[in-house]
Amino acid sequence: MHTKAIFELGGSVRCLHDEVNADKSHSTIKNIIIASTTMNISFHSFLSGFSKAFRRFPAAAFFFVLLTIFAIYELYDDDTVHFLMLYYPATAGMLNIVLRLLAESRKNDNRRLSNYLIDATVNVLWFAAALTFKDYFSLDIAWTISAAVIAFTICILVFLIPFCSAKPDDIGFWNHSLDTAVAFLISVISGAIFAAGLGLLLFAFHKLFDIEIDFMHYVSVVIFCITFIVPMIFLQFCPEPARESPGRTDRPGRNGLGLINYIFIPLVAAYLLTLYAYAVRIAIHAELPRGRVSMLVTISMACMLLLIFFLFPVQFRKDAPKIDKQVLKYLPAVFLPLLVLMSIGIARRLHDYGVTIERLYLLIFNIWCYAVCIWLTVSRSRHIWIMPASFVAILFLTSVGPQNISSVTRRILVREVSSDIAKNNPDGLTIPLDRDSFDSVVQSADSSSARRITSKLLYLMDTYREDAVSGLIDNTVTRSIVHDASLKSSGNNPKDLPSHSYYFSIPSDTPVTVPEGCSSVRNIDIYASGVISDTLFVDRKLKFSIPADRLKALDGTAEPFWIDTEEGKLCVLSMSLTITAEYRLSLSGLLFGNPGEEASEL
Repeated sequence: MHTKAIFELGGSVRCLHDEVNADKSHSTIKNIIIASTTMNISFHSFLSGFSKAFRRFPAAAFFFVLLTIFAIYELYDDDTVHFLMLYYPATAGMLNIVLRLLAESRKNDNRRLSNYLIDATVNVLWFAAALTFKDYFSLDIAWTISAAVIAFTICILVFLIPFCSAKPDDIGFWNHSLDTAVAFLISVISGAIFAAGLGLLLFAFHKLFDIEIDFMHYVSVVIFCITFIVPMIFLQFCPEPARESPGRTDRPGRNGLGLINYIFIPLVAAYLLTLYAYAVRIAIHAELPRGRVSMLVTISMACMLLLIFFLFPVQFRKDAPKIDKQVLKYLPAVFLPLLVLMSIGIARRLHDYGVTIERLYLLIFNIWCYAVCIWLTVSRSRHIWIMPASFVAILFLTSVGPQNISSVTRRILVREVSSDIAKNNPDGLTIPLDRDSFDSVVQSADSSSARRITSKLLYLMDTYREDAVSGLIDNTVTRSIVHDASLKSSGNNPKDLPSHSYYFSIPSDTPVTVPEGCSSVRNIDIYASGVISDTLFVDRKLKFSIPADRLKALDGTAEPFWIDTEEGKLCVLSMSLTITAEYRLSLSGLLFGNPGEEASEL
């Protein structure tokens, strides 16, 4: 088979003409490494690399250039962000990469007129779809998830292109996916180095020539590298799909297998043993799994699938380690019982707290995990393409269209709240409820029903647009009113809590004594908001709490207020706190830390 490959990394063009069979052909990774270690950096070679990307992917390169222009324009534009100007060129660029790879994966000439007609039709249709997103901007949660999932699906199609060729096979998919992932990694690292270099250059101009460099210029450099440099480098190294099966099974090599056998497999085994030990524990104590177990099973599942992927070619080698073949054969079956823990944990969360978008997605993911483990067990891990293909297909079907998970969740919650209101509406009040009717329904309901009604209303109001609850309550029932009712149903009366604004600020010339044993000091500015209770918990990089009974004593004071934190003693110089159903806090002060010199006066 005649192969011609051109590899550039800011260096000279290297043309490799070899006539070898598929088993002895050089891999993309090896050629990239050879090119990068023998490069002769020049401006001409730099331009020739980008010229290659434009020749092979002209439409994709055009859209990435357009994305760069629009992104920098949006950075300096003070008006509202234009969604279409960013989303469309980014997704259209990736879509045209997919179309180009699809043409290359076929036996016929990929420059035929029919391919151009297909590309033009797909681009027109996608532009019309993007206009639909624009019409619904600003996007609600359903449209936001749909837009993100469509973009993710387009990116994954870059890896699935070999299965659109004349003779698709799992080995071809594996080699193409690995080479594509390496090309992406190289482009990201190169883009990061390029951004750091340009940033340091701007900093040098500032320091050496006293040129004032605005912070937005540094941001522009980062945006330029993300939207242009990284895609262009990726287009240079993006591998061509093999039109016939390359049949290469010599990867991972000896070093790669050593890394997998001595690090990856023991790590996955540790996860499995931990989860099995936990399963034995809850069986002995007759307990239900905790909610966090779903996260641990999800992480373990991801590690298992990565291990299956990296070991996939090993099963076709005669001299492969026996342990690797046994892992491929038995690991999915060993993992299958642990999915029951995840199922029980999800069922418990749904029963105790109700339906949410995240829990329904987690439930679907759990079902998908069952299907994948059963498939890998039956096929003995010989068909791995089903993993990304089925995942993307299910994610797309459950996220795009009227049947999407967020819309289903909204309909379920509205129906449940409506049912609870009807059960606790002895006076036959009409829906949507006004302020007085809402109070009457909540007061007539028992605490459990009141909590269900208020918590679901709060979730709908926080997750969806205002019209999500328009059929249940009118605009006289604000979020604060619903939140107060939620506190009452939980046994916390908001009237018993402070309900006004607190403010104090000490004069700028007030001396502050440095605490004994502290030598370092730094300014602290905190802005926080959250749900009010008997204590205000401010959870940022600096963690501390302010008991509510100390707030009245602070109001109007001119003395410093000291707070013990995890990083040292915080001297509060000014504070503004507004409390209604929630709180808003603005605080500035001095943080003293690090043991050192004796106390002194500032």
